[in-house]
Amino acid sequence: MRSVRLDADTERLLAEASRTSGLHASEIIRTGTREKCDEILKTSLKDRLSYFIGAVAVDGTDARNSGREFSKSLLRSHDRKRRRNKP
Repeated sequence: MRSVRLDADTERLLAEASRTSGLHASEIIRTGTREKCDEILKTSLKDRLSYFIGAVAVDGTDARNSGREFSKSLLRSHDRKRRRNKP
């Protein structure tokens, strides 16, 4: 058994979610804790760092522009991932 202190805002949100859903607050806490633990533990280091890892195509530009092209490529990749993960 574990005891957890919640700030006033979180306590208010929990009470509201409990009333709205009809679930006990402890069930909401258990479910949320389990989901967060699963999210953290099921993600490999490679997956967490995938945004930073990989080869970059710079469209044939010379080395003077490679930093700028690399930045553009990272932004495009990030935007694609964000669009895919939108609910």
